[in-house]
Amino acid sequence: MKNFLIALFLLSNFSVFAQNPDANTEAYLTYGSNLLPFNNDENTRTSFLTDFNEIDGLLGTQTFSGIFLASTGSFTIGYNIRKGNHVIGGLATHQRILLTYKIDAAGAQVPWSDVNFSDWTLAGRYHYNWINKDKLKMYSGLSAGAGIRNTKTEYFYLDENRVEFSEVVNDFYTEENNEFILHLHANAIGLRYGTDWALILELGIGSRGFVNVGINHHLFASEKWAK
Repeated sequence: MKNFLIALFLLSNFSVFAQNPDANTEAYLTYGSNLLPFNNDENTRTSFLTDFNEIDGLLGTQTFSGIFLASTGSFTIGYNIRKGNHVIGGLATHQRILLTYKIDAAGAQVPWSDVNFSDWTLAGRYHYNWINKDKLKMYSGLSAGAGIRNTKTEYFYLDENRVEFSEVVNDFYTEENNEFILHLHANAIGLRYGTDWALILELGIGSRGFVNVGINHHLFASEKWAK
């Protein structure tokens, strides 16, 4: 029922602008990250654009205590319809996150867990062009929707007296579940530079990350595209 309502919301928004001959359409692909390249917490390490399998091996063979958070980043594909300075559209996002929590112990064994998140969301989007030139557009806006989070948690024991990662790890419990999640993102400042093909830079906060970069392709425009 929830997915049906989301789809109905997106289709109704598209139909309003698609019936107007002055409307313009565009598609875009962006990448964003919620992880910054620095961290002030000594017990927490972060990383993005990382092979999750390599992380497992690194944490298993080296002394580590605390929290390790890694993300592939948030990939967004979307479709916009613009009339004048007003833009509405729909988007889909995907992101994978690994959360490792490892406890240092004085004994021979150290328990830890790996939590793998896979998020999929659909959302409606609105933004307003504060600057609307031929090549340069500056905008602010919001996107809101919902999605599914697939979660897989694996619990391990590490024997500190051994060295080889393949010999010391035993997966003694695995838990999987799915849950409903909300998508909410605010773009404080967005920049689009180009004509038919353009570069995008967006700064904001929410489900898509602090910084998003990508490309935008102008699919169709009336004669009033530049206005």
